[in-house]
Amino acid sequence: MHHDYVRPNGGSPIHVGMVLTTLGHGGVPEVVYQLMRGLPTDRFCAHLCVLKREEDASNVCPERAERFSAAGLDVSFAHDSSRKIETVASVADWIADRGIALLHTHSNRPNVVGRMAGALFRSQGLAVVAHYHNQYDDKWERDPAMLSLERRLVASTDAMIAVSESVLRHVAENIGVDEQRIDVIPNGVDASAFTGVDRNDARRALVLDATRPVVGLIGRITEQKGQDDFVEAALAIYERRKDVGFVAASHRVRFSDGTAKECAEDERDLGYSIVRCHRQPHWVGAPTSCLSMRRSVLAQFLPFDSRFGWRTCADECLVVGASLVGARKHSLGTVHVNYRVHGDNAWHGRRYDAADRLFRRLEGLRLCQTLREKLSLPDELAMLAADEFRTMERPSRRDYRHYCRVVQDSRLSLIAKLRARADLLSTYWFGRKRGKI
Repeated sequence: MHHDYVRPNGGSPIHVGMVLTTLGHGGVPEVVYQLMRGLPTDRFCAHLCVLKREEDASNVCPERAERFSAAGLDVSFAHDSSRKIETVASVADWIADRGIALLHTHSNRPNVVGRMAGALFRSQGLAVVAHYHNQYDDKWERDPAMLSLERRLVASTDAMIAVSESVLRHVAENIGVDEQRIDVIPNGVDASAFTGVDRNDARRALVLDATRPVVGLIGRITEQKGQDDFVEAALAIYERRKDVGFVAASHRVRFSDGTAKECAEDERDLGYSIVRCHRQPHWVGAPTSCLSMRRSVLAQFLPFDSRFGWRTCADECLVVGASLVGARKHSLGTVHVNYRVHGDNAWHGRRYDAADRLFRRLEGLRLCQTLREKLSLPDELAMLAADEFRTMERPSRRDYRHYCRVVQDSRLSLIAKLRARADLLSTYWFGRKRGKI
């Protein structure tokens, strides 16, 4: 931190005020709760101001509100109004009534509203800290005035905190401050919440089948990612096509510099891809954020052996795993998901040397071998290449060439390879003549 606020010897506790948007189900209220609860009560007196109205039940999580109260934390609700100046005035009244000496604002709206109110008390020695829990490009694009105010309020801010290096770079670039001006403090968790829990009791409490594998996903669900559109589209495919077990969405890659690139193809049935992925991984799908599969498909190849380095290539595990268990795949042509490259992606948007690529490919080959053994697949499947090729809707020239390479690299005899290649050529050529390709 840039400042160390210490209670003078013999003085009264310092009144610390936190400002956040809501006590709803987001992650920021939990961070604020842990921070307030961790302040030594002999040195600090913690207060919380929530911008959303208390009577708006959709924005208040009752259990979380009870936790704040049970911990003896002072919680107030600002007079939230469509007229933003009234909200600022309400927060200013709260600062004055509580005698706040250190104001700590959290996330997009509180960082602006809270600091605008705090600016009125700077001459009285109020210290101000702004905390950035996310990247706010979508909000700043919708409301450029908020970004303009962010830039103006830097001068009346004593410290700025980001939860990651990528958030630091995002804030520094958009607000126009030196990166040295911002401290990085990663979010933490209350470790005691994850100990002493019986697995079977937890499953019963969550109404989960004790015999089925459970997959947990940790990540942020935000409007700009468009998951709701993708979920609706995927469910429509599953309802219409009972034989489809895997749906891949076209997506738009958004880079940190504001540019974007669409990764889209026509909607079509991708058929089966067991032969394509039998010997080495082949991409028939989409990144993790842009794919969906039936639980029955997932259960056939999970869990994976944790000894290998697949933690950073979950995309490949899911895409290849679904192929090898025989899931029929479907591609959604419309762009449904925004995929953000932010600098902390495990692979996307980074530059890697020859050694990195070598070991990445080695892990992919090991993945295929492990799944072949787990699923008891035959040693050779190239003789089925043409049969699998026919399950695709409008296969491209690239698809055709890949199947030819699969046959060429196989252990089939020369005669068997020639027959398989001829079968592929016949299927591709006459399919084009009939307008099916």
